Amino acid sequence: LHWADRPTLLLLRHLVATPTPAAVMIVATYRDTELDRSHPLAAMLADLRRSPHVERVSLRGLGLDAVDDLVERTVGSPPDGTRGGPSLAEQVHAETEGNPFFVVQVLHHLSESGRPFTEIGIPEGIREVIGHRLSRLPDATNRVLAVAAVVGPVFQIDVVEQVLDDLDVLDALDAAIAARMVEEVDGSTGSFAFVHALVRQTLVTDMSRARQARLHRRIGEILATIPSTPPARLAHHFCAGATAGAADQAVHWSIVALEAAREEFAWERSIELGERALEVIELDDLPDLAVRSSLRCELGASYQMASDTARAKHLCLLAAEDARAVGSLDLLVNAARGRTGWGMGGIPDPDGLALLREALDATPDDDIVHRSLLLSMLAFYLFVYESRGLDAQPLANNALALARSSGDPMALDTALSSMMFLMQAGPAVDDQLALVDEIADLADRRTGTNVAGLRELVHRGRVCALLQRGDRAGFDRTRQAFADDTGMRGWAGDAFVAMWAGAAALLDGDLDLAEANSAALLAAGGHDPNFLNSWVAQQVMIRAEQGRIDEVLPFLEQALVATPGLVALRALLADALAGSGRLDEARAHYADLVTDRLARIPHDIVRSGALSLLATVCATVGGPDGADDLHQALLPYEGQLIVIAWGVVCHGAADRHLAMLDTVLGRFDDADRRFAAAIALEERASAPALAAHTRLWWGRSLVDRDPASADRLVSECASAAERLGLIALARKAAESRRTASA
Repeated sequence: LHWADRPTLLLLRHLVATPTPAAVMIVATYRDTELDRSHPLAAMLADLRRSPHVERVSLRGLGLDAVDDLVERTVGSPPDGTRGGPSLAEQVHAETEGNPFFVVQVLHHLSESGRPFTEIGIPEGIREVIGHRLSRLPDATNRVLAVAAVVGPVFQIDVVEQVLDDLDVLDALDAAIAARMVEEVDGSTGSFAFVHALVRQTLVTDMSRARQARLHRRIGEILATIPSTPPARLAHHFCAGATAGAADQAVHWSIVALEAAREEFAWERSIELGERALEVIELDDLPDLAVRSSLRCELGASYQMASDTARAKHLCLLAAEDARAVGSLDLLVNAARGRTGWGMGGIPDPDGLALLREALDATPDDDIVHRSLLLSMLAFYLFVYESRGLDAQPLANNALALARSSGDPMALDTALSSMMFLMQAGPAVDDQLALVDEIADLADRRTGTNVAGLRELVHRGRVCALLQRGDRAGFDRTRQAFADDTGMRGWAGDAFVAMWAGAAALLDGDLDLAEANSAALLAAGGHDPNFLNSWVAQQVMIRAEQGRIDEVLPFLEQALVATPGLVALRALLADALAGSGRLDEARAHYADLVTDRLARIPHDIVRSGALSLLATVCATVGGPDGADDLHQALLPYEGQLIVIAWGVVCHGAADRHLAMLDTVLGRFDDADRRFAAAIALEERASAPALAAHTRLWWGRSLVDRDPASADRLVSECASAAERLGLIALARKAAESRRTASA
């Protein structure tokens, strides 16, 4: 592991931390002498130490008896030490500290020297041993091994033969095989491997950097003629040979390899490739600014997917500088899209907005492709970053019309994606599903370009729209299809799968399963502010059902500080405060949010959630202020379930919240009709926990008008709460019955 790259270490940490049981044992080794504080393994070791599933075994060198056995097996029975001195085994053990590889190499060195053991000193280090052994091999063999070392730990003889076309490479290799420096790879004709990384490392270290660079360039040129060569391998050799005239090939193959790594969700690997390519570009006193701008945007996309948003956004600003320097509108648009393409809800990005407007101002009216792209991104920005849905909608409409008339695939994909965001969790469910069907049809007809992105959009749109409709079977079927689609892998895909599973468990009232999936959501996406807020929302709902709402209030307050633009978080805080009995604080938040006819409630992806939460607070703290405005705002959602954002949680039927407001406003006939409709929808959605809550609120509404029906509804609520283990709901039901009887 001391030579492992970051992606490998992240994979190991994921395997160790995953809660899913598996009949797997992993054995990993590392040299503690190779680590310093900056090494990525050093930080991970602290995490591993805290895991109950990890056992650390401190390995030491072989004991003297074992070394003595190795001496006898390797060189026979040497004479004991003379004149009372130490034996050969004792000398070897003392100098090597029992390191098995070092011991074997020393003994081979002593055996190959052909001189009495007592006349040869023990070398001071393993590289010195290897160097001595290499020096006894023929010159032709050393030439072959030097080239092979640059090719890699495993090398193909035909590649070495093309570099050294004046040698019989296979004959030269025979001596290296006999000396146990290299060995043939089983099952692969013509492939050989060094017996140990230190052998290859010694060979490379003995070469000048100039010679290494020339060899890397030549090897890259040879490998480029072999169609099966992975782009990352070509990028490696050409980057290492950049100073020998391979800079152009280095950048080209690095970008190809970066894109290939991203398609495999290997974000960290793609970052390494991009950063190396940037280093190559900077070798030139007059770098190609157009290429650098494009590369910075590609690298920014990789950093974004690896959750380093700050680095991603900074790279896109640098890319914009290069775009301005070369006067390229294409590159400026690309930088603007990269800067604002991943929205963090409620966190404005003034630099990103300025870049979008700059690019839009620079775009001619008749350039409908670029105008469509930029209008789509501006609509997305206003909706997600600044919660300005009313301002965003006409821009999105215009962008989609331009994209359809242009026939450009990227413009159409971007416009459809932006429109999907604006419609998500809104009241126009039929329009949402029609848009989803259009995107699905487009994905079916498309080959290559962004098919995976379109499929992901289809799954996400369908999951939420079907849940809003109360189509539980469709919701479960679609989220399972998303989980089964291998093209949806990656941390964001894992986060969506866990989030939807947690939402489904909450519908069922299975708090243990909801807890497990919420933890999986945090593990997969907790580094991203959007998914972190989603986890907070699920935790609030879980803890509220468990009667432990006070535990999550600090997390909720922290989330509100981090994303002050998400007003729904403040509504969630008001509801949580009301649930914990802190009615005055809840009432203060409520009063502030419903002033000026709900002017502070933005038209964003969580608007319905904010409205439903405030309706609950209104019914809890009492008083008609704001109730009528909330009722009018919620009315378009009548007949639907309130689904938050991309399916974070479900707050129950909109009819329940409308009925609660009807009760506050004294419109009891409307309240009864809507409570009944809410229970019917929630039961059709197989959501017993939601239906139990609705029964409690309806029972409270009827307590003075129809005590018998009220008692029946509250009793049904209590039975469901007891069966599902909803502690807080059971307490509320019991309190309602005590109040009614009093």
